[in-house]
Amino acid sequence: MPVAAAAIRTSAPRDPVASNRLTALFAGYGVNASIPTLWVYSVNDKYFGPQLPRDWFKAFIDRGGRGEFIDLPPYKQNGHPSFTGNPPAWRPAFERFIATCCKSERADAQSTPVLPPLPNPAGTPEALTQVLRDWMAKHRIERASITVRRAGETVHQAGIGEDPKAPVLLASLSKAITGACVATLVRDGKLTFETPVSTALAKFIARYGKPADPRLERVTVGQLLTHRSGFASNSDSEDAASRAVLDAYLAKHSSREAPGPEYVRLMLATPLLRKPGADFAYSNGGYLLLGAIIEEAAGRGYEDYCRAAVLAPAGASGALDPVLTALWSYGGWRMTGADYLAFYETFDPRVSRLGTRAFEWMASRPGKTYGRTSYPVWYGLGVRQRDRGQGLEIWHTGSWSRRLPPDSTGTRSANTSTLAFRSADGLSLFVHSAPLVRGNARNELLDELIRTARSVTTWK
Repeated sequence: MPVAAAAIRTSAPRDPVASNRLTALFAGYGVNASIPTLWVYSVNDKYFGPQLPRDWFKAFIDRGGRGEFIDLPPYKQNGHPSFTGNPPAWRPAFERFIATCCKSERADAQSTPVLPPLPNPAGTPEALTQVLRDWMAKHRIERASITVRRAGETVHQAGIGEDPKAPVLLASLSKAITGACVATLVRDGKLTFETPVSTALAKFIARYGKPADPRLERVTVGQLLTHRSGFASNSDSEDAASRAVLDAYLAKHSSREAPGPEYVRLMLATPLLRKPGADFAYSNGGYLLLGAIIEEAAGRGYEDYCRAAVLAPAGASGALDPVLTALWSYGGWRMTGADYLAFYETFDPRVSRLGTRAFEWMASRPGKTYGRTSYPVWYGLGVRQRDRGQGLEIWHTGSWSRRLPPDSTGTRSANTSTLAFRSADGLSLFVHSAPLVRGNARNELLDELIRTARSVTTWK
């Protein structure tokens, strides 16, 4: 049902406890909210004052929330208890909101066509497409596609509402490309996994200044790769690289261009939230810095180097997204599912493109594990890794949902998600879907796709 934001009583008038934490809290609501909201505040609220509620509303909207802000007239000497003390002031707006807010959602639900089942797909690759269709219906996904690769060949592609052969924004699946590029530089003796930021970015730091937090200079390449740099993540309040820092950068630069030094400099100016190396905290900031490290070590542009060193040897094509190029080394690549799975073969030790040291480092778990599962899970070269007794599996998801204002060229907003998986025996899957679905939905899809793939008896 629709949500109306209510006031939180604090201990001192106009001095809310930890108001910055409340701002972060409402921003977090904006990330996850999927329904409209109504915000009502009295103009003479003596607890919050006139500005804080608007700051919270802005944080909510900026993070993707939908809402309407209503100023209520003054109530007695203090408007804070208007919700219980002055219902006639807010009831008309509330009733209008209830009557109109979800019309489009109800219409969409009523008009969404029911996808007919495929005829007798059991035992064939089409069974995977049926799994995807069922999942789409359950989670109200508008369009999706799947690509399957086995024994070095694409064996199945299907699209529901989209072309499975069209390139898509990879979002965080881009991290695997960055991780593989770092591995080639380790293989070639230009970096090590123990190289600190102070050395890996020595030229950049000499020109643009040291990190604001001196601990960042001691963070290693390996810690950046495994999300143990100490940067904040979305689970803390926000991932600065793709929120506050990105917003500050895009205020003066185009999202359609590869990021200049200013983006990296802004990231270096961001203080760490925790001790480097201590805890896993998923952060785009580490992979933004890895893009700059690749450029400094390789002596050439990030995109150019990665295409030559990683994609071309795999027989894969790809490029940075023309609209969201600024997402760069943590989320900016655009590829087809078939090309991405061809690239994913790079992580097969039998292919051996990345060198012995990289695979030894990937296989080692100390300092890389995270989560609480009955089997080991750890992070490597831009991929999540696990061993459930069937050999090493790698996988990752990608998510991007931002409403950026349009520029002179057109829209810059996107709402999309990706999923990639590769098993030890060489079966790999790629799924793109829109709009973004949150929570455990993609893990649910992956588990069912893996189970179904094992029952396929005829691939061609």
